[in-house]
Amino acid sequence: FAVTGLLALVAGLYLIFVNSNDPVVWVLLGLGAFFVLFYTWPLKYIALGEIAVLLVWGPLMIGGGYYVLAHQWNWNVVLACLPYALGVTTVIFGKHIDKLEKDKAKNIHTLPVVIGEKASRFTVLAMMVIPYFLTLYLIAIKFFTPIMAIVFLAIPTFLRMYPVFFKPKPETKPDSPPDRLSTDPRSPYFNTAVLERDVGIRFKGVEKTNVEEYCISEGWVRVAAGKA
Repeated sequence: FAVTGLLALVAGLYLIFVNSNDPVVWVLLGLGAFFVLFYTWPLKYIALGEIAVLLVWGPLMIGGGYYVLAHQWNWNVVLACLPYALGVTTVIFGKHIDKLEKDKAKNIHTLPVVIGEKASRFTVLAMMVIPYFLTLYLIAIKFFTPIMAIVFLAIPTFLRMYPVFFKPKPETKPDSPPDRLSTDPRSPYFNTAVLERDVGIRFKGVEKTNVEEYCISEGWVRVAAGKA
């Protein structure tokens, strides 16, 4: 942490130097240092950790980066960075929903602890939907080129996943394996917790040891050599 923090400080001071001591760059550097140093405490403890993540990964990092390069602030850039920042924030939100009871017991008041498990699930769902509308708006005003509509190809995956957010978080891990599971971290069916339980797979009476993905409802497995 000390080494990476020092490197970040040196880089920030260099950017201040090449930008003629611009006070806005000083503010950006100060905000970056503040969020890095105080995220774990006290921000995370007072329901500001998730907001900090949204600000850092969006307006501060991308909007600020644009300012340093272009020497002007652009609110369309801030809007353009929000789909990415919201994606990152859903990850931290999901983590804190999963740890809600443990955090509550430790008096760590993350945003899910404050607003509750149900409201948190719907907040994550909203953060997954909003980027589509932001992208559509930015294409409509011609800030984005139409090629950015490629993000809408992800809608079928979203439609498969969103029903999960209408159900409360399970109190315990399920004993039965999921209907579909993949060992590929890039897949929406990848599940570290399940894979850590060393799932065994038997297909047509034969135990498989080289399965990369399976689907129980559709009755197939995909092995290293192809689909079986």
